[in-house]
Amino acid sequence: MADTTVKIDSQSRHRFAAVAAAQGKSVRAYLAELAIEEENQLALGREFGVLPASASTRRAA
Repeated sequence: MADTTVKIDSQSRHRFAAVAAAQGKSVRAYLAELAIEEENQLALGREFGVLPASASTRRAA
């Protein structure tokens, strides 16, 4: 798969790097796994008719 660049602020980049390092992963590997997990959560929500926690939290606010 081809690489791409995503522009994010430095603080977010450092936060992703810290979480990835704590899990013994590169930022690239961490973000790839995070994307898969989020896709799975969305699919489960569609399957069971449930909103993901982040969406329901935003709606309640």
